[in-house]
Amino acid sequence: MTKKFGDNEAQELVSELGAEAPGSITRKFLKCAQVQCNKYAKLHPLGHRSFIRHNGNWKTKSAGEANWNDDFLKPVRDDIDRAFAKVLDGACETFKAEVAQAIKEAMSDLNYRLKSKQSCD
Repeated sequence: MTKKFGDNEAQELVSELGAEAPGSITRKFLKCAQVQCNKYAKLHPLGHRSFIRHNGNWKTKSAGEANWNDDFLKPVRDDIDRAFAKVLDGACETFKAEVAQAIKEAMSDLNYRLKSKQSCD
C-alpha cells in the first residue's frame, strides 16, 4: 500500500515533539522551562499577574522587559523547526509523487479514450 499525503505527517510530528526519551525535545524543554519558572517565581505577585494579563509579554521595574513565550521556546525553537521541516519535506515529496501519478493516470485515460473514439469513427 502506498503512503498517502497527510496520512502520517501529523502523527510523526506529535511523536517527534512528544517523545520523553532522554535527549528529546520534550526533555530539553522541561529542563530549560524549570530554569525559567524559577526565575519568574521570584517576581512580586502583582508583577507576575501583569505578565499573565499581557500573555507573557510585559515589562516591570524589577524584571525588566520580557517575553515569556520567547524565553520558554528559545532553547527548543531550532529543534521544533527541524521537526516541522522534516515532516513538511516528506509530505511535499509524497504530495508531488501523488500529483505525478494522478497526471500520468489522467493522460493514460485520455489517450485510451481518444484512441477508442478514433477506432469507432
